[in-house]
Amino acid sequence: MRRGCLFLDRENRVADGRRSAVHRAPLMATLGPRGGAPRRVAVVAKTAKADCRSHHLLRNEGKAYSTMPSALSEPPESLASSSALPADVWAPVVPRFYGLYIPVDAEGKKLCGCHQDCDGYIHADCPVDWATPILLMEDCGVPVDLGRMRKAERKQCWSLVDRLHEAGVAHGSAYPRNMLAQPGPLSLPRSERSMATPSFRIASFGRTEVLWPRPGPPTRLAVHSFQKVREQDVQTVLSALRLWEEDEEHEQKALGW
Repeated sequence: MRRGCLFLDRENRVADGRRSAVHRAPLMATLGPRGGAPRRVAVVAKTAKADCRSHHLLRNEGKAYSTMPSALSEPPESLASSSALPADVWAPVVPRFYGLYIPVDAEGKKLCGCHQDCDGYIHADCPVDWATPILLMEDCGVPVDLGRMRKAERKQCWSLVDRLHEAGVAHGSAYPRNMLAQPGPLSLPRSERSMATPSFRIASFGRTEVLWPRPGPPTRLAVHSFQKVREQDVQTVLSALRLWEEDEEHEQKALGW
């Protein structure tokens, strides 16, 4: 068993929504071979609010991350040894996922549960009295500022959703608030990256449908669910990103001119 220390408090909380809170937090843990020295790294930690629906969404997000094709967050094996990958060769779509951690007692028994009569958690806002799981993932920046984005950058965000769909992943909540920007391009050393040339990711997968991998061919119901959420994604993204607007028109509307 490995142990680590994660430090969460109000000072490092970066988002506080209806269903979850997000922290940019320091983690102290042994990240290499067993017996190695602990290291301190920064991660993003997501916790659920104290109701059944919020816990369900966080568990579903962990499940979505764990079943996504690895090529959405890690370079293909043939390119993994390359220290710098041009964006037209490969670029990540989602943050790296570091696991969903369930609270346990001294005997290893889970301290969280679920209400069996919550009707699929669709409208289940009933309070829970157990501790929240913690979802850990890579720190990939801050939510995009749609009003300041050039058309080329908005197209990059559209391409994230398009690549998700090609990989059999329908997001379910593909709003700009779930798209992240960080200094880029990622093909450069960290010290040379800039927000003038940002890199983008998409996060928050609590309402996601993952078509693959599944044991055997996907069922007709699974395909239908995926297609329904995919169509919702397309409508949401096209409406939000307004790809038909040129830079000057988009900036004027964002400023209310």
